[in-house]
Amino acid sequence: MSASFLSSKWTALFFAGGLLFSGAPGQAHESPVDHVEREFDLSVRDGQLVLTYRLRYADRALLMQIHQMDVNADGKLTDEEATAFFAAQATRLADLFTIQVEGKPLHFKPAGPMRPDARLGQTYEFSAPVGSLAAGRHPGLLIDGYSRMYPGSFRWRRPGDEGPAKTRVEPLTPSDSPRAVLHPEWLELHFEIIVPN
Repeated sequence: MSASFLSSKWTALFFAGGLLFSGAPGQAHESPVDHVEREFDLSVRDGQLVLTYRLRYADRALLMQIHQMDVNADGKLTDEEATAFFAAQATRLADLFTIQVEGKPLHFKPAGPMRPDARLGQTYEFSAPVGSLAAGRHPGLLIDGYSRMYPGSFRWRRPGDEGPAKTRVEPLTPSDSPRAVLHPEWLELHFEIIVPN
């Protein structure tokens, strides 16, 4: 991860975090009150079910992350500390997903580094082998275990945009449902993989 990772916003948050936590003893822990906005993008590529997962945290949660990144507590955030933190976070997130296709459990693994964006979002990519699927509709279920710690709203990105001639994933749990809008305690999302004839 390059030094450009720390945009001016990230740097400002880091310094604010240093002030906030300089007198706080003990380890930082997760708060049940911090809400996270999520975007899900599921697709099938080369026999892999691919999840692109974007998180947008509240400022307080970002400050806690930055505090955790500064492992030696010297007030300076290095590329090595940030890279190690986000690699560990990707592995942790992958382990918190429960994913099934036609009742068969799959296991996501991180597929590349976290990608930050200018709006302080964090995008992770995960993949799991789904194998060769016959033509037709294949029901799936995705449970986001991380949403039990950080609840919040969600939305699907590009649902079914691959087009009718390609294998595509279509969400069955709409992001504008009352369950989604009212900040559910956890996210349990149903979808279908549609394989054309």
